Amino acid sequence: GDGLNDGDEVNKHSTDPNDKDTDGDGLTDGDEVNGTSNTFKQNKYDPEGKPGNTNPLNPDTDGDGLKDGAEVNKHHTDPNDPDTDDGGVNDGDEVNKDQTDPTKPSDDKKPSDDANKDSDNDGLTDQEEKALGTDPHNPDTDGDGLKDGPEVKTHGTDPKNPDTDGDGLKDGPEVNEH
Repeated sequence: GDGLNDGDEVNKHSTDPNDKDTDGDGLTDGDEVNGTSNTFKQNKYDPEGKPGNTNPLNPDTDGDGLKDGAEVNKHHTDPNDPDTDDGGVNDGDEVNKDQTDPTKPSDDKKPSDDANKDSDNDGLTDQEEKALGTDPHNPDTDGDGLKDGPEVKTHGTDPKNPDTDGDGLKDGPEVNEH
């Protein structure tokens, strides 16, 4: 069994008495309701000191993108706290997107960290390039001899079109020689 009596599963918890793990998150219904399993006791990182009960009907009780079972058994995060280390980035994003440790606030990649990043050193931030549709890893997206930043900010040419005015002469030579 899962540690719950069948009557309580049906009448009190709305869980399936024939399924040890109703929500399929890797924790038994009894562990979720009672918070008493060895897995909860092994969860070493919990700054609030209360991993406690999780919702046996919701595979991701705290809504951070990690199943409760993975939080407890694999990542050692708090399944009731979307940001276990209180670093400003939720546990799911740390694990799935940033590949950082959700128990170490010092390595959290906050969106502001990337706000001014210019991967190709063309004078446009990666965010600006994404908005414009240019390549943040290629300083001259259209190959016309002008970096994307000066095309947008100085020359008024299109960084996605090598011949903005359509006269048969690429923007780079046109700007630099005429």
